[in-house]
Amino acid sequence: MPQPKPAPLSEAPRIEGVVVGHILSLQDDGPLVSHPLSPTPVLARSLSAPDTLVAGDAVALMFEAGDPARPIVMGRMAALPGLGDLTISSDAEQTVISHPRKLVLRCGKASVSLDAEGRVQLRGEYLLSLARGVNRIAGGAVKVN
Repeated sequence: MPQPKPAPLSEAPRIEGVVVGHILSLQDDGPLVSHPLSPTPVLARSLSAPDTLVAGDAVALMFEAGDPARPIVMGRMAALPGLGDLTISSDAEQTVISHPRKLVLRCGKASVSLDAEGRVQLRGEYLLSLARGVNRIAGGAVKVN
């Protein structure tokens, strides 16, 4: 089955990276998808075989020439076991990883911990803070040692 002819490049800002979208329906020309960077559904091309996609599926989208009007379905999003309430969202400006209680990023003896009460803990054998501009430490109280 021939792939749909791509739409002309739009004037919208270019998108870098992967965006999560949803299959709305399967058309003869390809899947109709919605994604957060387009106000209306868009016909997509797909790397996945048409019979593997189902309306309602969350899919990974990339964009031809970074154009939000020219999505390409890279594949279905699979639920990762054990992630619980973890969410990851991304747009052209930022990627946000969130959890309602606590996030920990760990590598060997180093870690960064964030919790819902607003506590941030940096732990490691060696901590270095560098700034080209002002390196400011502010708080209700500041204790050194």
